[in-house]
Amino acid sequence: MCEKRGRLLVEILKKTEPEGLDIKNCRGQSYDNGENMAGKYQGVRTHISESNPLAKFVPCAAHTLNLVGVMAGYFGTINCLYIYFSASTNRWEVLLKYSPPVADWV
Repeated sequence: MCEKRGRLLVEILKKTEPEGLDIKNCRGQSYDNGENMAGKYQGVRTHISESNPLAKFVPCAAHTLNLVGVMAGYFGTINCLYIYFSASTNRWEVLLKYSPPVADWV
């Protein structure tokens, strides 16, 4: 993964050089919320921020809203599974039989 992030950063810098854009003059950066670009520890965002602390990161609002929809769908599926298994004691027993044990507080 680190190799891919490094290549992404090199490609970004290659595109900005011919235009006379110096990364030190960058004051903002915005990407999708993918780990390769916006990752807090290893993403391109981090590498650019290390070379220029003034380049503040703002996540892309459209991609953030998309993640909300994805998560809503995920929790909707979890809710449907719960309703399916909780509607029948037999199904609930089958679920418990084939599920790994969970913590006592769950």
